[in-house]
Amino acid sequence: MVLVPNRGQNKRDPRRAVWKTNAVDLPIDAEAPAAIILQRLPACKEACMKEKVILSICSKAMAIMSTEMAQELKRILEAELYAYDLSVSCTDLVPYQGPPEKLRLFLASKRLDGLSPLTLERYAARLVHFCRSLQKPIEDVNSMDIRAYLAAYTQTGVMASTVSTAQTALKSFFMWLETEDMILKSPMRKIKPIKLPSRQPKSLTPEQMELLRMACRDIRDRAMLETYYSTGCRVSELQMANRGDINWSDGSLKVIGKGNKERTVYINDRAAVHLRLYLAGRADNEPCLFATERKEYHRMKTKAIQDVFRRIGETAKIPYKIHPHLLRHTVATTMLRNGSELAKIQKMLGHASPNTTQIYAVMDDASVHDTHRKCS
Repeated sequence: MVLVPNRGQNKRDPRRAVWKTNAVDLPIDAEAPAAIILQRLPACKEACMKEKVILSICSKAMAIMSTEMAQELKRILEAELYAYDLSVSCTDLVPYQGPPEKLRLFLASKRLDGLSPLTLERYAARLVHFCRSLQKPIEDVNSMDIRAYLAAYTQTGVMASTVSTAQTALKSFFMWLETEDMILKSPMRKIKPIKLPSRQPKSLTPEQMELLRMACRDIRDRAMLETYYSTGCRVSELQMANRGDINWSDGSLKVIGKGNKERTVYINDRAAVHLRLYLAGRADNEPCLFATERKEYHRMKTKAIQDVFRRIGETAKIPYKIHPHLLRHTVATTMLRNGSELAKIQKMLGHASPNTTQIYAVMDDASVHDTHRKCS
């Protein structure tokens, strides 16, 4: 219903304007409280809905602004929403019936594209959580639904990088649906990327590396530490490696990286000595490079390898968490300090883009100072 103002004035009170409608004249007192104004309105669904929304917004805004500012906000909202009708949209929830078929097809497609098992696992967990939280057909999901989900996820206290990872999974999923003509347009097109804080990645000093070596509990710990440090591999790459992948004659090792791409990394003499001792002392016949210590023997899980590094770091009393990726960054930083070309570091680490290598190999302030001193 559209309200048309009557230009005349009320004879009893010149301050009271009269609004003409097709049903009734509505006297609106500009100085009356909002609650009284609402009570004077007729049983008009659209007008009541608009007024309730305005009052709800202003009442919540009073928590962060003064009464005068809230009143000004009310006047602005009334002016801006005057020509619009408000209605309640249907938000009925549908019972969660497990992951939708489109999600299964998406994960199967990405598996064929060579996405790593770890990435697939993370995508699946996040997208299943999204579907369970929203409980809405995928075809009906819009950008506001996604914003609300990401906002609620942020309020759980997770880091911005974790929310960014969830956003990446959602973007990949909905863009795939658009490409496959399963939806008309991806709602993620309206979602801006989360701006992450820029921090210089950590790397280990030579002294800290020696402390880690001294903190190794057994030959397996030492072999694992030296091999990850020598090759600069991702945790999953050595976790999936086998004994037969090693060429002892030239110290090379074949690993499978992201995108199911094979590359060659190299084991230095120190790592080769400890790795030979470890493999020679193993009591199992498992083909994996690193196996569990107890029967039944099997390939170590990624979490188990990360736990080994965490324990070594705690024993060495390193002031921050130790994990295989920290050694990977340390390798890149050390190679760059020693004059290695960025392209060679990129090939060794298996990066598709040199920009990624540059992020890993950020020079610290001490290196910049040392270079400045040599060149000045």
